[in-house]
Amino acid sequence: MSLKSFDKFCENMILSEPGSQKEVFDERQNQVRSNLFIEALMICVLLSVLLVGLNETRLQWCEKCFPLLMLSIAASYLWNVIRCAVKGCLFGVKGSGTIAAAFVAALMGFNLLITYSPDWEASFIINNGLVTSSFVMLISALIMFASFIVVLVLNSRRKKKQASDCE
Repeated sequence: MSLKSFDKFCENMILSEPGSQKEVFDERQNQVRSNLFIEALMICVLLSVLLVGLNETRLQWCEKCFPLLMLSIAASYLWNVIRCAVKGCLFGVKGSGTIAAAFVAALMGFNLLITYSPDWEASFIINNGLVTSSFVMLISALIMFASFIVVLVLNSRRKKKQASDCE
């Protein structure tokens, strides 16, 4: 039995169990995903410290600090999705867990979009010399939607490749 057919046999055994909703990764993918998650977390912390730290000095450039935290979270999630895609560990056997996480991020972006949508009566981008919270939240929402689109595109490519491998 070749290694590829053995992997397919194990995959079928795991996925044939009723109620099996877990995402299945091999050990290499688990290690790489863990390292990339730690990297994205470090980027998120450093970006948050940088943005909020600059905002708390005399160089204040945004109205509030919470939108800057959301911007750093959205940017580091997109970074993590791209890095995992490049390293080949974004999707497991089924890919459903990754799509569900990206869908949750898109819903969070949609919620931000609704909550902080511009009223177009006041200035939207700059108000009293500071970038408005609504504008930064809109950018965060767009980054979250972009990460969702990236996951969907990569998933469709993965499915096409799997379909061509089966033929």
